[in-house]
Amino acid sequence: MKQFNELSARELFEIYKLRVSVFVVEQSCPYQEVDDADKAAYHLVLRDEDGIPRIKMTLK
Repeated sequence: MKQFNELSARELFEIYKLRVSVFVVEQSCPYQEVDDADKAAYHLVLRDEDGIPRIKMTLK
């Protein structure tokens, strides 16, 4: 689990790409997914045995 400023550019890109894919594209929710809450949150990225990522964002 990392805070925003601990994420690499690659990790942050992967998180945003997955969130936009799920919440904006798949769920047809065209709203601002990336916002200032990301900077105050903890981020967790896990992968299953097939390499499929799972993400969780927890606010402080």
